[in-house]
Amino acid sequence: MVCEIFFTPGSCMSSTSRTLSLAFLCMASLFLITPSQAQGKRKAKLADRTILIVPFKGAKKSLVKMVADTIKKAYGVKVEVLEKKLTPSKKGSKERRRFQLENVSKMLRINPAGQSLKALEKKVVAALKKNRSPVAREILADLARPQYDLDVLIEQARTATAERMKDKMVRGVVAVTHHDVGRGDLNFLFAGVTKGVSVISYARFKDRSAAKVASRLKKQALSTGGYLVALPQCKGKSCARTYPGSIPDQDKKPSTMCKACRAKLDELWDTSKPK
Repeated sequence: MVCEIFFTPGSCMSSTSRTLSLAFLCMASLFLITPSQAQGKRKAKLADRTILIVPFKGAKKSLVKMVADTIKKAYGVKVEVLEKKLTPSKKGSKERRRFQLENVSKMLRINPAGQSLKALEKKVVAALKKNRSPVAREILADLARPQYDLDVLIEQARTATAERMKDKMVRGVVAVTHHDVGRGDLNFLFAGVTKGVSVISYARFKDRSAAKVASRLKKQALSTGGYLVALPQCKGKSCARTYPGSIPDQDKKPSTMCKACRAKLDELWDTSKPK
């Protein structure tokens, strides 16, 4: 640190006063914090917080680790991957299935009223196979995989970590699944967060290219992790945390946070306290 002391010409300060003032200033400088020291202090506060990573059965260990590593690196928190894997509950899955089929039936001009789930599915699948268009093939691929209720999985993860969440230094939970998830009137979601507990689904990130899968998942981990450290949703176009409505949207996003998100994160952690 460079300390410059100026005395104005003609100052009436005595030599004794000057000596005492100089000593006082030098002592004060010992308590000043340089920018690098302040950053170190902030990082130390950050490092005390923990985010729990909860794998659902079927989630690849390497991808779960990728989520953990991404959040740790981006936000400076501790991460802990829990050993116990959760079995995803099928509660709400039938309702999700009917929602999907009824949406598709409208496109195909099939009246779903009064039809059982099995009968409706049979009619919809037959009509899609007959259509043979790229869109029809894409919808068939969607219907080939079961969809789980996102909110049910979130509550599962919350119950499984209830005791750990009592610790004020635990910032939140990220559960990871390979199953497709949906919520309400949304056809699908890549992730969702409710009161500090989140679920990331990489079902739609699958691709022949491992690099693409990794890129998509890392961007989602950045976005989800941000919510857990109290970052608001980013509405910018050049940020990994921008909301994507599709896989092409996810691929177009950059792999890093924008300047505004980084600045907000720095601001939050500079004053953040456990709640």
